[in-house]
Amino acid sequence: MIPDAQGIGFAIPSDLIESVLPDLVTKGRVIRPWLGVQGQVVPPTWKDLLRIPPVDGFLVEVVEPGSPAARAGLRGGDMDIVLAGEPLLLGGDMIVEMNGQAVGDPAKMVEVVAGLKVGETVRLTISRGDQTLRMEILLEERPILPQDVSTGHAAAPAAERPAAPRSARRSL
Repeated sequence: MIPDAQGIGFAIPSDLIESVLPDLVTKGRVIRPWLGVQGQVVPPTWKDLLRIPPVDGFLVEVVEPGSPAARAGLRGGDMDIVLAGEPLLLGGDMIVEMNGQAVGDPAKMVEVVAGLKVGETVRLTISRGDQTLRMEILLEERPILPQDVSTGHAAAPAAERPAAPRSARRSL
């Protein structure tokens, strides 16, 4: 027990519990779909400034090796910059649509991703340079990735822990 942590509680939204409870009861763990990309929805002001494709969407910054996205040929970025204090990896594909739904708005992106299931084939519309590509990718169960394993001490006082970076980066 941590003496200074008395009275701390955590709240979990009921809709999240309802969505993961069946997997927890039947399989003993949460099952999540995995495309194998990391990136972010880029704000319109950044797109204008950076002259990246003039489409709204999810900028693919990293493609996980061995992932469904890697096998399908999705491309991550290769030019690392910092803009307004936020890291950005440019040069990757831009996912414009998932299953026919535009993903240029962060809230819409979350909604579309929440509806994906393991074993489902997701249809993507990709902007790559001046080309528009269409891909179908079979979603797999998300494995435990190196970044999922904590290397720090969770019990360290807050003043001794580094601040988490503010970022809109998402992992799919």
